[in-house]
Amino acid sequence: MDELLEVWAYEFHGPGLRNPQGAGFGNVIALLMDTGGELIRSTNRGSSVLIGQAAEVEMLMNRHRLPEELEQVVWEHYVNTDSLESQKHAHCGCSQRTFYRRLHEAHVAIQGSLLRRAA
Repeated sequence: MDELLEVWAYEFHGPGLRNPQGAGFGNVIALLMDTGGELIRSTNRGSSVLIGQAAEVEMLMNRHRLPEELEQVVWEHYVNTDSLESQKHAHCGCSQRTFYRRLHEAHVAIQGSLLRRAA
């Protein structure tokens, strides 16, 4: 699950997807529009299967299918690469132990959602 979420963060919210003004992250549709439909995905990150599953994770995260505190931990851990670990815990308003407990709960919830969608 950790590898899948790393691929999701990189492919859908990575440094190549920043908007031209540099404020935050863009999305894949906007990037396709900006580049006239030409988007070259990395070949060194994850298999095509993981990228397909990462697209499923993106849909889950966009639809807010996780409780807010779990979603926040996922975003902080995988997408917010600029903050120190202690800053991530503080932003989520919890201790390091609680942060990683929530991250585990998020892994379980995302995995369960992916299995239900596949069935």
